[in-house]
Amino acid sequence: MATITDPKIYVSKETTCNDSTRNCLRKTATIKGVPGKQIKIDAFNVAMANARAGVNTTVTITLEKGGKETPMSIWIDSKAEYIPKVYTFKYIYMADPGEDFIIRWYLRTANAAYEARMKDCSYTYSLIDVPVPDPVIVEPPEPIEEEPEPTPQTPTYVMVLCDSKEDAENLKTDLTTHIGERQISIWSRNV
Repeated sequence: MATITDPKIYVSKETTCNDSTRNCLRKTATIKGVPGKQIKIDAFNVAMANARAGVNTTVTITLEKGGKETPMSIWIDSKAEYIPKVYTFKYIYMADPGEDFIIRWYLRTANAAYEARMKDCSYTYSLIDVPVPDPVIVEPPEPIEEEPEPTPQTPTYVMVLCDSKEDAENLKTDLTTHIGERQISIWSRNV
């Protein structure tokens, strides 16, 4: 957590603030974004007074992120001595990772004859690491070895012309010892 304080005294005789000319704007501070980190704003501080007791001094602090400026605190006081004001964030207010924050202090008086004053403009912030998600490791699926589809069996015949029935019987016996018990038929044809 870091606190940056500017001890300079800022003055204003402005009685109204014009958004287009920013005539009441007295101080601007930029917190530069850091890659991989988010800026978290914790608090704003200022001490304010008026040249004359009883005349209202108004301090407005805005915060810009992403191009949008938002009022964060507005204080009104009528004391001649410096009164410290603190705005502590009740909720987490963070910039996106790497995004800048721009803080602006506006100062005005209720009577242009008496200047409004502010000093000790400060802000407290933290840089928060952006959580990096654990890598998701996806194991490739086990390869599925597909067995080739069996080729449908088509009955096939072998015909061997033998000189005699006895040769055919011997051939049948030899084939059976090599290929096992399969159907082997012997036909005789008389010519």
